[in-house]
Amino acid sequence: MDDVKYAGKVTSNDWIYETRRGEPEYWRKRMLSLCREIIFLSMIDSPNVVKMEEVIKTKSNYYTVLDFCNGGSLQNFLNLHGRFPERFAIKCLQQIISGCSALYEVNVMHRDLKLDNILINFPQQDLLAEADLRTIDLDTEPFVVKIADLGYARELTTKVEGRATSFKGSPLMMAPEQLSTYWGRGSGYSHKIDVWAIGVIFYQMLTGMFMFCVDSQTKRKDAMSELYKKIKKGTWSWPTDITISLNTFDFLNKTMQHDPLLRPTWTEMRQHPIFKDTEASMLNRIRLDIVFDQEPEDGLLFKDRQIFVNTKDPALYSRLYQ
Repeated sequence: MDDVKYAGKVTSNDWIYETRRGEPEYWRKRMLSLCREIIFLSMIDSPNVVKMEEVIKTKSNYYTVLDFCNGGSLQNFLNLHGRFPERFAIKCLQQIISGCSALYEVNVMHRDLKLDNILINFPQQDLLAEADLRTIDLDTEPFVVKIADLGYARELTTKVEGRATSFKGSPLMMAPEQLSTYWGRGSGYSHKIDVWAIGVIFYQMLTGMFMFCVDSQTKRKDAMSELYKKIKKGTWSWPTDITISLNTFDFLNKTMQHDPLLRPTWTEMRQHPIFKDTEASMLNRIRLDIVFDQEPEDGLLFKDRQIFVNTKDPALYSRLYQ
């Protein structure tokens, strides 16, 4: 008998056909979400995207049979470790980009990239308890990262100009042009929102914190406005006790551009120096301190590098210390 383990995702008909006051056909959106996920997973063949084995329909449920990942979600794994060492975070990042590139190759953007929707598997291990996950050696243990949960994914009409306008995803991970759709503003967004989310995810893996956040007790409407102001301004801070490499800082800076056209392409991200010589790049480390000031005449220069954090707000720049 086949000893391979699989995971199961259960979608109940009660959830699909639930109606909301004022939205009698809300079930159509939920059925569409389920169908999209099934279709997109059947289109993609990548070691870094969860594989769908089959779909089983019964009178009460839909069962989606998927890859089993013994490490669970990256969010849970991060919670157990507090934050990831930079080398481990970079390895995760490389595989996340690989999975997203596979989506992009079939004209799909994820729209809800976050650590909860990214799974980790340790192929040389069997079932892992929480205690095992806490003590696993992040330097030597082989692992595979897989993107999951494509319920909010959207097919693009074209890779270059395909856009969406609906408010879907997790606000803490959203690019400014995606978050603005909450109020019906803007002209929509492209797959570059996934690039922004990757920057937020990388930051979260390195620090154990969200890059942009608001008080959880704030009312939703007020919280969304406060979050939008923070994200639109592009103000993010860095823990002073954590050092990072220049390549890591450069990657964060490039992905967190307010203008989506200035964010890197998937090819540019895959070819970023952060992945080429990790050991050497780790030697050139910096401490990052975000400060606010009036716009300097020529920008702040550090070893012949102009290091504005965000092109949207040139007054926001970084001081780097060896």
